[in-house]
Amino acid sequence: MGTIGDKIANAILNKDQATVLSSIPYLIEGWKDVFGVRLSDKDLQLIQDKLPDIGKSEEANFAILNVMKKYAQMSKLRHQIAQEIKKQNKGLRPLGYADKVETKFQDMMQPVKVINPHNGNLIEIPAYQVSDAIKSGATLYNE
Repeated sequence: MGTIGDKIANAILNKDQATVLSSIPYLIEGWKDVFGVRLSDKDLQLIQDKLPDIGKSEEANFAILNVMKKYAQMSKLRHQIAQEIKKQNKGLRPLGYADKVETKFQDMMQPVKVINPHNGNLIEIPAYQVSDAIKSGATLYNE
């Protein structure tokens, strides 16, 4: 039903749903420091479309959350690598710090083939996850 349907759906939201829906634009606008500029309304709408929404299907929201989780895990991994490099350098950033972080990150993200213990299928996982996979019963694939 388009815009009219959205307005009707928003009118029947419960209190928690309305709170979440109304907070999203403020959350995104708060990212001004991250982006370094004030975002236009078009930019805000584009970003908001990439976030979970009450009006989207459960499957769509689940897929969006999986993508967000994936990128959050990569950011967390980069942070851990950066902290480790600084720790090895007495808390200081060494020359070529960003390059060292990215090189280590790329090494840890290299795909490794393993056999899934649940179904026997061949899968590829990032190198940093191999230890956990082996602990859960996976085996390395030998070509």
